Amino acid sequence: MTLFQLFRSWSPFIYTIGAVLFTTMQMMASYEGQNIVIRRLRRQQLIGSAFLLAAAALMFMSLYQVAPFQADEWKLALTIGAVLETYTAFRIPAELQKEEQP
Repeated sequence: MTLFQLFRSWSPFIYTIGAVLFTTMQMMASYEGQNIVIRRLRRQQLIGSAFLLAAAALMFMSLYQVAPFQADEWKLALTIGAVLETYTAFRIPAELQKEEQP
């Protein structure tokens, strides 16, 4: 077994552990304020986490060739989740800073 084959067989497990822990952390963080923009960004952040979890499931489907997703669809879900998480990671602190200023 080559190193690539070993990595390919273990990567869904390692990624899934990280995605579950990351999503758990995202769900535990909350915003109790009234700012509609921040509330929308939090929803986008949770949607991004859901895409990361979907990418984990699609990685397993790709590894075990489970129908209907047998190719690299997980890459699309991972990209969407990463873009949403990156966007909200920069926008939420900026909005919180604006909210604190009088």
